[in-house]
Amino acid sequence: MFDYIVNIPTYHAVQLGVALSGGIVLFLFAYFGGSRFIFKAIVLLIPFQLIESRYGSLNMAITYILGIAMLFNRSWFNDEAKEKWPLLYLFLLILGAYLISWTQAPPAYLKKTAIYLVMLSSNVLLFYLTYRFIRIKTDVVELFNLLFLCNVLVIIYCLVTVIMIGKNTALFGIDEFRLNEIDPRRMRIVGPFVSVGTTAEYLVIQCCLILYAYQNQELFKRSFLSFLFVSNFFILFGTGNRGGMLSLVFSFILFSIFYRRVLGTIKLIGILVGLFVVLGFSSLIMIKYSDYNVVFDRLRNTEIKGFTPDTRERDWLAVLGRIPNKPVIGHGPRIVIEKELRGSRSRPRNQIHFYPHNLYLFVLYTMGAVGFSVFVLLGARFFRILMRMKKNLADHPDPFFSRLPIIGIIIFLVFLFDQMKIEFLRHNLLDYQHYISVIFGMFCAVLKFEHPGHDFRADMASAANPNGVDYSTGSLATRQ
Repeated sequence: MFDYIVNIPTYHAVQLGVALSGGIVLFLFAYFGGSRFIFKAIVLLIPFQLIESRYGSLNMAITYILGIAMLFNRSWFNDEAKEKWPLLYLFLLILGAYLISWTQAPPAYLKKTAIYLVMLSSNVLLFYLTYRFIRIKTDVVELFNLLFLCNVLVIIYCLVTVIMIGKNTALFGIDEFRLNEIDPRRMRIVGPFVSVGTTAEYLVIQCCLILYAYQNQELFKRSFLSFLFVSNFFILFGTGNRGGMLSLVFSFILFSIFYRRVLGTIKLIGILVGLFVVLGFSSLIMIKYSDYNVVFDRLRNTEIKGFTPDTRERDWLAVLGRIPNKPVIGHGPRIVIEKELRGSRSRPRNQIHFYPHNLYLFVLYTMGAVGFSVFVLLGARFFRILMRMKKNLADHPDPFFSRLPIIGIIIFLVFLFDQMKIEFLRHNLLDYQHYISVIFGMFCAVLKFEHPGHDFRADMASAANPNGVDYSTGSLATRQ
């Protein structure tokens, strides 16, 4: 070990030195009051894992540095919320289920599994960072704006990949900044999330957030939101993802159900008509004037056998056939796919080497009935929190808060629906896992506004004068 350190190549030594120096600077910056700025940077960088390796990403490292700095300056303990660590016991149960499942992983996969668990833990940390970030109304509005700005960057990324198709582009000539290529044979926009299905789901969730923000014109510019909404439609169509299009329609159905009483029938019908007009217009443009028009062909040619699409039948049946081999605690926390095994001498038997394209089958296979049950409990508890907030905030004087749990419920149900065709727990989807952690952490933070002791007037005042609010130092809510 000592010989390796002494003989480390110069370029590796330089990289290690830069990484350590950067980590120390970030830690000190966060420790002495820069935590809010770092959190905002993390949100903006979520889709763009700038430096990735088998051990994680730069974003993951920054998240851990921020969390540790807040531990040292005791920011974690300054939150006055009634529920300081919502869902914590369920996250601990999931960790326990993962550790139990780890005992079933083949020895050749132990290192990969350990790294995978470290990556997943960063999601929980980011969930609680988001929860700490939100203290008053302006924090929620600011996070919405950060997500919208990030959405703009995603659209730009997708447009650049369309323009540079087939050129294997690395921004500024840096290999770590290489864009996800579009396969000229398939003509489907991949986006920054590696998986087409994940990019499509991201765009659908963003459309839900935009649609909600559009109703609060005093807080958000409608012209900007309209541009963002239509752009997401175009990119979503360009992904050619069938599940994404179905999830979009499903979100419209949920919107009509939950907002019927809030908006009134006539206004709701007008909004839905407008949404389908935009959908039809963007579809027409993409079909007539672009090559990214495969989605309707794919939908038309899809056959459903029972509840299974024909393109997923073989994979789903293969996974269902393996689940009974280890039904209680599963086969190990993660799936090692065929691509990772290239050049490897060890290929464990009785393991699948592909993703089933279904979160529920993925969890049953990897973690068995024990892990699946804990995830169900987590989802049920989170849904119960949203429904409770919907009831308790119904009479909130600010319509932005009174309706916020409703869009949270819609997004959560859309997420569960869409995960029937993709699994966000893949080891290479850490970026999307971080996005989901921020979204759900934000909605969970609305818990702070439902308690009788919360000062609603302070929220209203902060919206009118966001620079006039005095915050305690050392927490994520500190104004720099």
